[in-house]
Amino acid sequence: FEAMSAKAIGRHSAMHKTKVSRAVRALEERRWLRRRPSEEDRREEILALTSLGRRVYIDIIPRAVAFEKRILGTLGSDASPLLASLCRLEEVLKIR
Repeated sequence: FEAMSAKAIGRHSAMHKTKVSRAVRALEERRWLRRRPSEEDRREEILALTSLGRRVYIDIIPRAVAFEKRILGTLGSDASPLLASLCRLEEVLKIR
C-alpha cells in the first residue's frame, strides 16, 4: 500500500493499535516513514514509507519470503492444515 492510516494498518495486519503505534514510532525514528494529516479526518494521520523506507522494504521482502519458505518446509506437507487451525483458534480467542 502506498499510504494508509495506523488504524487501517492495524485492521490489515491484525495487530493491536499499541503495537502499530510503537512500530510507527520506530520506523519514523529511522526515517523510514513519514506522516501527513488526513484530508478526510483531522484525528488521523496518513502514513507512507520514505524513499529510504521503500529501499529497506524492497531489501527485506525477499528475505522474509525465504524465511517463510524455510519454516513451511520444516513443517512439511501438514503445514497448511496446521496453520489454518491455528488461525481459526486465534479468531475464537479474540472473540472471547
